[in-house]
Amino acid sequence: MLLDLLEAFTGDSSHVTFRSKHGIPQGPIGSSFLADLYLLHLDLEIKKSKLDIQYIRYVDDIRVFSKNKVTAQRAIAYLDLLSRDLGLIPQANKILFTEVDDIDKLLKHQKSNLSAIAKEYQRKERNLKSKTHQKLKKRFLNCFVSGSKEEYLDKTLIGFSLYKLNGDGDIKSVIVENWENLYIHFEAILFYLKTHFSEDQEVKEWLLKILLDENLLFHHFVALILKYFPGIEFIESLYKRYMIKIDRHWLVQYFMIHWLYSNEKVELIWNFSSNNYFVNREVHNFKFRISTDRTCLKIFVSSLLKNKNCLVALQGLYFLPLLPEIDDSETLEYNEYIKHIASSDLTNYIEYALKQSFLITNSSLFFSNKVWADNELYKELNISFRQFLEYKAIDPSKSLLNLNIFNNLVYDKLCEVLKAHPPSREYGVNLNSPCIERFLPITNQCFTKINEQRNQRTEAHPYDKLGNLRVRIKPYELENLIKKQSKALEEICSFDFTTYL
Repeated sequence: MLLDLLEAFTGDSSHVTFRSKHGIPQGPIGSSFLADLYLLHLDLEIKKSKLDIQYIRYVDDIRVFSKNKVTAQRAIAYLDLLSRDLGLIPQANKILFTEVDDIDKLLKHQKSNLSAIAKEYQRKERNLKSKTHQKLKKRFLNCFVSGSKEEYLDKTLIGFSLYKLNGDGDIKSVIVENWENLYIHFEAILFYLKTHFSEDQEVKEWLLKILLDENLLFHHFVALILKYFPGIEFIESLYKRYMIKIDRHWLVQYFMIHWLYSNEKVELIWNFSSNNYFVNREVHNFKFRISTDRTCLKIFVSSLLKNKNCLVALQGLYFLPLLPEIDDSETLEYNEYIKHIASSDLTNYIEYALKQSFLITNSSLFFSNKVWADNELYKELNISFRQFLEYKAIDPSKSLLNLNIFNNLVYDKLCEVLKAHPPSREYGVNLNSPCIERFLPITNQCFTKINEQRNQRTEAHPYDKLGNLRVRIKPYELENLIKKQSKALEEICSFDFTTYL
């Protein structure tokens, strides 16, 4: 499944049958996890080696510390071989050797160099002091001077500076003159210009020139420009190129919707549709925003609710509360998923979980709407059982609390079905009575044990029965209780309730 998803992510709308067999999309949270997963082999192998080095990796950025250059070179050579084993080819021009005389000085320099500026930027409400700005500006400008103290086109310094520097005409000029050497920083450039020069005529003319360039190398730049400058003037040829022709650059279309709205081209939005879900979602949002005719809106939202695509129908459900005039008579025509949400039917989580987690397949006789006629009560039962399972691994104490709530509700229902008469409203007191013990002895014994542990080993009470500060239950102890719970559930689900119902 994961491989199928990765393959699909690398495709595009103009190459429907083509799927790349390598590479993953960068940016989403999952990309760094997948990178770590893929490079785990490299980490383990380098750490198993007998090389006298210290190895640090952050995603694809690796640093090796050694006592001499020869050892470092051996480590680099070994890393190169390991990388190629994984189908990766390290870039030779990115391999640098630096001699460190004073490690403390280096670490202090690395830490204070940019982090102090970042702290000041936050403290001064996103504006640097004039002195700090001038120092950072000097370093930034030196990145464009070959042979200066700064590394030429230092990507870390340039990227950091563009998000922190104050508005400055010299910075603007350098950006505009050198932008073709700064492709990887294009979004940072736009952020800087939007923040400090959003109404600057020179900037607008420069952006228009990029937008109109038919030989533009990366069409992603068009999307970014429209994202940061949606108010830039309407250009018909640009609209035709990306919105009328079938185009694979869906992200450009996504931000073009905002651009059309800013330029009051609402008719163009209303008449546009796409095969891409994300583009269509934005189109729907703006259609709902720009329409003033309630009848038109009603027809539009109803069409979304009836759409066979569940995600599209869900968007219609989001709009629904804003249109109370849509009557319930159309519900039967809605998407099946929406009909289920709109109905009062409850998802029987318990029955599903008993099959999956406890291998109990005959639960429907007791755990069903027929027995639990009170929907709110049965909903609470489902919630407590779900939370018991969800917290099991991360918070055994909360898991046990929810399990005990579940058992309490089950016990009360068993008493009702079996026509037993508990002596008290207190669950603990009733467990010590013979109400269900003669029918379900394992269940009564299990519920009693779990209730005792809930009172002694969770945050329900600060002290145990001896007056000592309670110790929360451990995961392995909870697992032992769950084994008992499993036997109790088997007993309940195997009991013949037909003569009592």
